[in-house]
Amino acid sequence: KPEIAKKLLAIKWLGNEGSHTDTISKNDVLDAYEILDWVLDELYVGYRMQLEKKVAKINKTKRALHPST
Repeated sequence: KPEIAKKLLAIKWLGNEGSHTDTISKNDVLDAYEILDWVLDELYVGYRMQLEKKVAKINKTKRALHPST
């Protein structure tokens, strides 16, 4: 997932800054946590919401979404 990879790369750069300089700002640390929260939400909460929609559609139509042909 390229969009998630971009966000994780940003966290990497913030981590490098903290590892290779004497200081990193509190705001930079908070930015990293905020980005990580977005990634986890996208991976887990967003995925669950997609599954909920599938479940609702299957139950509504009372049949498979992808019937074999």
